[in-house]
Amino acid sequence: MKSKMKEIYLGDYIELLTDYHSGGSYKTLKENTKILYEKNYSIMIRTLNFESNDFENNFIYVDKKSYDFLNYCVVKENDVLVNKIANPGSVYIMPKIDYPVVCGMNLFLLRFKDINQRYMYYVMKNAEEYIKSQAHGTTTKTITKDEMKKLKFLIHEDKDEQERVAEFLTKIDKRKSINEKILHALEDYINTLYNYWFLQFEFPNANGKPYKSSGGKMVYNEILKLEIPETWEVSTLEDKISFDRGVSYTSDDINAGEGIPMINLASINRSHLYNPNEIKYYSGKNKKDLESNDLLIACTDLTRNAEIIGFPIIVPDIYKKVTFSMDLAKINILSDKLNKFYLYKSLRTDFYHNYIKGYATGTNVIHLNLDGVKWYNVVLPPIEIQNKFATIVEKVEKMKSKLMKDKKDMDELYNYVMPLIMNGQIKIEE
Repeated sequence: MKSKMKEIYLGDYIELLTDYHSGGSYKTLKENTKILYEKNYSIMIRTLNFESNDFENNFIYVDKKSYDFLNYCVVKENDVLVNKIANPGSVYIMPKIDYPVVCGMNLFLLRFKDINQRYMYYVMKNAEEYIKSQAHGTTTKTITKDEMKKLKFLIHEDKDEQERVAEFLTKIDKRKSINEKILHALEDYINTLYNYWFLQFEFPNANGKPYKSSGGKMVYNEILKLEIPETWEVSTLEDKISFDRGVSYTSDDINAGEGIPMINLASINRSHLYNPNEIKYYSGKNKKDLESNDLLIACTDLTRNAEIIGFPIIVPDIYKKVTFSMDLAKINILSDKLNKFYLYKSLRTDFYHNYIKGYATGTNVIHLNLDGVKWYNVVLPPIEIQNKFATIVEKVEKMKSKLMKDKKDMDELYNYVMPLIMNGQIKIEE
């Protein structure tokens, strides 16, 4: 049985439509708001946070005085936000954050009346391409408040069914969100273990006790300018690794869902976790096959602060076959003194990232000189210790792969059923 639908204008259901620039002139805003890059009173939510699905890192802030001035665009849980410039029409919903939040500069904030807030989000999300088609401009496209109000949508006539639709789709979203949180927790666990073993030098000694605090001998290292365990070495990676660059491709080689999956820059989100939703499909002939647990690093970066340049990912066990783009390089291990999983975590430290950015050049697009990776001085514990650590990391990566596969399946289900539900072709019964 199909659902009964009716057409509406968005403006008839809007209780609040505002943005950062609703506070006055450029001069007024500059005098009354102060953007900060260190933690402060309130988060200013940005498109970046929604696109990376990262609501724990990469925040910018405003102080209490700015927050009070921006009270007209305070963001609450389940508020709908829409890009008004730079990919205008992309639709997001605000998750629960235990922190004050205000609207970022490139977003509209919408709050609705006489209709379920999450339901209206799903209506708009389903019609995202239509919203984007209403944007205007040549060099930079944008969408205005008046254009937002004039948008037309089909909605379910029955309010109870609206509630059921919102509840059903929210359950899928929550499952995806839980998977994401577990992925972050697993990543945090390995980061903590790496810090404990290799930065605090509390790896298990021969008796299973923490090395340094149990009296393990430390010696001063001239390269690092600090003490390290006596049996450890410090060396560049020059003779220990080699690189294979990924596939160079044209737009004709990329097809929606056809060909072999291709890991690319978009596959690495701002949390440096693999993102299967951003996968491309390559149908060209020059493919380079990868295996699960292969080690890749980003050689190109489009982010403002070179946030992913030189960062590694482990290829997850999601697809039977997978290739990778020229924006990434595969790292091959050439030395029996170096374990791949140990290197993987060594190249995910802030120290390494600050170092490798010195070998990246460019303005809009940043490119990495891979020699910078080879010249990096890496600490080399005995291979037995590296291997013990690697065993744990590999188990965690397997768990992450299962979660990513589940997330991928949920995304595919969501993308299949949502249009059918929102067009009334599938009815959500009580």
